[in-house]
Amino acid sequence: MSKSNKKPIKICQEKPKDFLKEYNLSNKELIQQITHLVFPRRTLKSTPLQDCKYRLRDSIIYRAESIRFHLELLFYTKNSIERKLILDLGKKDDLFLMILGRENLMQIFDDIVFHICSMFDYLGNLIGLLYCGQDRMKLKWNGVLKSIGDEKNELSKISIAPICKKIHKELVDPLFNYRGRLIHYNTDSARGSQKISIKEGFVNIDFDIGFPAMLKKSAKIKCLEKIKSEDQEEANIIEIARILSLESVRNTIEIIKNISPKY
Repeated sequence: MSKSNKKPIKICQEKPKDFLKEYNLSNKELIQQITHLVFPRRTLKSTPLQDCKYRLRDSIIYRAESIRFHLELLFYTKNSIERKLILDLGKKDDLFLMILGRENLMQIFDDIVFHICSMFDYLGNLIGLLYCGQDRMKLKWNGVLKSIGDEKNELSKISIAPICKKIHKELVDPLFNYRGRLIHYNTDSARGSQKISIKEGFVNIDFDIGFPAMLKKSAKIKCLEKIKSEDQEEANIIEIARILSLESVRNTIEIIKNISPKY
């Protein structure tokens, strides 16, 4: 059998960027701040109240770490899709790979949204616990906002009330509504695209999906407004996920730093 003279395709793929650098720094600060707020060590003599604090502290950290994991997964899944497209260049299943790749990236993006929303619900539970005791440790985020809006409620007078209202309006409320539509009504969709380039004998494919349609149309999230503008080049799903995640952790830090617990 004669050997094929066909030369192998040289693959030129972008090396992993340090796109998580800002998130990792903010996540580290979150862990430091919440550990300072809730004493770091659980002991055999811990009271039921202390155990509840530890559990909620660890739950918030868990969600922040889950967001980081899914951001990284989003990046590497994109790289994997691009590699498959290069290796199958010119074959009939290119379209199938693009459709499957788009669905995979959207599935991971959905998970990031769910983890962010869950983190804010845990934060709401921690606020209820620290200001009102164990009876209010299941308030969740919307329960805190409802209590803050009631002048007869003790939470309406807490120092973090204005901060919570601002964050709710600019981020959490529209994100919760978007999450609700994903869970109860239908999935979101986004346009996919690929760009092929050859440089110095290396083939590169840049596969992207753009702004999720339902998120772009109906969710008024302040940190995404700039890239939603028609004057701006449309960001890809990784950049959108990175901005959302970073804003969520930074807002969580702002609230935690300003909590003055009663319990």
